[in-house]
Amino acid sequence: MRYRTDPKPKSAIVSKQIAFFSNIKYDWSGRSQNRQTEIRGGLSLQKNTSLTLTLQNGYERIFEHEFGPKRGLTQAGAFFGPSSERSSTFSAIQFRASSTPMKQLSFGLMLDSTWGAMDYDFGAGKFLRASYAAQTYGQNAPLDPGPGHSIFIDASIRYQPTAAIQTQLNFTKNRLRRDDTGLIAFDDNIFSSRTTYQFTRSTWIRARLDYSTLTQRFRPQIVAGWTPKPGTALYVGYSDDMTYNGRNPYTGQFEPGFHGNGRTFFIKASYLFKKSF
Repeated sequence: MRYRTDPKPKSAIVSKQIAFFSNIKYDWSGRSQNRQTEIRGGLSLQKNTSLTLTLQNGYERIFEHEFGPKRGLTQAGAFFGPSSERSSTFSAIQFRASSTPMKQLSFGLMLDSTWGAMDYDFGAGKFLRASYAAQTYGQNAPLDPGPGHSIFIDASIRYQPTAAIQTQLNFTKNRLRRDDTGLIAFDDNIFSSRTTYQFTRSTWIRARLDYSTLTQRFRPQIVAGWTPKPGTALYVGYSDDMTYNGRNPYTGQFEPGFHGNGRTFFIKASYLFKKSF
């Protein structure tokens, strides 16, 4: 359900809206897996500015056969302890903002704090498993999923000084701390930049760079494209994958300094044949 006021383009608050959303999901055995209820309020302001506040409440339920062997008389299950399932009730608050204060500049921001977010106990990158089972019986113990507090931040800024060139910077943070042990299950900060230069309407070149603190990997890429008409295109590009003071993605061993994981040169072409019968 949603209610929105009629827009008033000349007012400081152009429009207001409030929305309510709720759903529940079941598997093919009739077992509930997910429930979520959300109420969202928003304001639309001048200069393409919007502010949104969201409150969420929900429930997540997982089963061990989704992660590994199902327990039986002669088979140990994938989960630690006597229960073959895990569940968590969560509550979240989210804030979103976006604005285009001038034609050449725009930005966006999203903040999310969730209490009761489920950690599946896989470990991530340089973070070992943070569950009670892994801390008590070692990293090879059966999986012990459980709830925690998660923080998610996504911020972006785009600058386009001319019609030909555009640059965008992004930052994403995703962190979860377990409730049972108080340990960080994972903490990832991703930095990205992308710049595009448009030579003509159909010819362009794009450079992109991504870095993740979780994997400690740099991924640069350069792509040139020619798209004269729909269905016809030619792309030529180069991408690289490097690790700095991280773990080898194939062996898992720590490697100090810079190390290359893979390098790719590629050409992609497409042509649309039109034929009617």
